[in-house]
Amino acid sequence: MTNTETKPIRPITVDMDLDLYGLDPYEFRIYGHIARRGDCYSNLKTMGAICNMSVRQAQYALKKLKDKNLITQKKRKGTTDLYQITDKSSWKQPDYNNKLDNALEYFNRALIRRELKDYQGAFQDFKKSVELFEEELLQLEKHSTRKEKDIQDARKELIKTKEKIN
Repeated sequence: MTNTETKPIRPITVDMDLDLYGLDPYEFRIYGHIARRGDCYSNLKTMGAICNMSVRQAQYALKKLKDKNLITQKKRKGTTDLYQITDKSSWKQPDYNNKLDNALEYFNRALIRRELKDYQGAFQDFKKSVELFEEELLQLEKHSTRKEKDIQDARKELIKTKEKIN
């Protein structure tokens, strides 16, 4: 796809707001499937097969995308539904206040928040990720270099974010 004289061909461009929205891989893949078509008439079985997921995973992803107002679904009697992406102005804002399950989720959300220049929120999420990484390390029965590295990374990001606040 490249030659020595030109830049690589980039088959897609992903909008920053979509990239930072925090979609799970299934949602992101279904969104891309719909976006590529503009008007998407695929049935669930076809959509799942094309996107390498089960019909159930496709259903869940579609529901979450609709709940976030990233897509619309128009029911059509006797045939497949029509799916379309929506304008960014109608997207629901991600909820950054919900409790997350583990340190890595807090760490990843902190990176997103910092990218969006929500430095206070990012600082709180980095701080929580450090606490949870430390708890996870204490719960392990053996030494974990990986977990210690995670803690170091989270602390570095915490310091960088604190500098942005000051």
